[in-house]
Amino acid sequence: MASREALAQGGIINLMKICYISNVYPPHVRGGAERVVAQLAREMSNRGHHVDVLTSAPWSEVEFGEIVREENGVRVHRMFHWTLYFNLFSARFPTGVRLINLIWSLINVPFALRVLLKLRTLKPDVVHTHNLAGTSFLIPLVVRALHLKHVHTVHDIQLAVASGRMLVDDEFDWVHAGWPARVFQSIQRTLWRSPSVVTAPSEWLLKFYQSKKYFRQSKLECVRHYFGVPAARATEFPQAHIAREKFTLLYVGQIVRAKGVLMLIRQFADLFERGEFPDSELIIVGTGDDQKSAEALATSCDAIQIVGALDSSRVAHLMRASDVIVVPSLLYENSPTVVIEALALGRPVSVSNVGGAAELVQHADGGWVVAPNEQAWREHLTWLSNNRQSVVQKIPLLHVPAAVPEFEKLYG
Repeated sequence: MASREALAQGGIINLMKICYISNVYPPHVRGGAERVVAQLAREMSNRGHHVDVLTSAPWSEVEFGEIVREENGVRVHRMFHWTLYFNLFSARFPTGVRLINLIWSLINVPFALRVLLKLRTLKPDVVHTHNLAGTSFLIPLVVRALHLKHVHTVHDIQLAVASGRMLVDDEFDWVHAGWPARVFQSIQRTLWRSPSVVTAPSEWLLKFYQSKKYFRQSKLECVRHYFGVPAARATEFPQAHIAREKFTLLYVGQIVRAKGVLMLIRQFADLFERGEFPDSELIIVGTGDDQKSAEALATSCDAIQIVGALDSSRVAHLMRASDVIVVPSLLYENSPTVVIEALALGRPVSVSNVGGAAELVQHADGGWVVAPNEQAWREHLTWLSNNRQSVVQKIPLLHVPAAVPEFEKLYG
């Protein structure tokens, strides 16, 4: 890493003190958001900036205190969360306890005070907040009270939908549109008001929050979370998928009903058994709550393999060797990492037209957008089987600006 002094003298960048705030941080990981924070923090440090991360930690690590240590060039402050449980442990508790914990996180004064004291000491040039669920939603008030520049990244819909999950056709039900949801949204709008800049990795998510009247005076920017994936990877092994004997579909993700994977297995198995999808295979990578149901559906079809969780290098190898990566989600998602990774590796993607995933595919001319229902996916699978030659030859053209310089501009 070049020294900060050399970078500054060379006029390459204006060095800043940046503070990231995230509810969890690796090695504590639930999804893509905390990986994005870690990647962003590391790359900003590598570019010479002074980077601190404020995050929560379970009692077993910090008890009621905190630990501070340097991790990959980033100074990470891990603090006790002061909630009923550490955020990653929520699945262990019943709905009532999770509801109480959510209400407390709206007014979690002890954690907010710790952040206040930290920010007073650090005096950052910019504070970049990410997911705060399970810590304190008073943090935006703290940043505003200290008159610090505030950038916030929304990773999902959890500021408007407390669970962060919304399925197709559930948009207007009582849970998502009833009075409890409206009260929750009103409180969140009051707490957040309008940070200087609000970013999201999809235009869809920005429009979603605009429709809910969030961040009315903020500068809104779509910054796709594109980190360190060289464009050359798409041409490293351009014929890898052709080398496979069978026409290969690949699913990478959680094995849960909401992700559409059970629907995918059911339709592929039926088409294969009817002879409408010959010389083909479907590989499922991942684990999840509905894994046993998936395995039961796949039992009757030899062309389906469920291989469990794999490390990133093995997933990348499988993607290169597959003809199509399929993302049949029935869940409103922001910007699935698997879509970006597949496109960067030069493989086309079939995605459900729900949330922000379709934007990525359309932007790269990198695949196909399918209506989020069972009949549409059955028809699409049939089309893939009947048009193998054109599918095999399709190579996405991914042109996405690197995220770090984009964020750097927003900070400055």
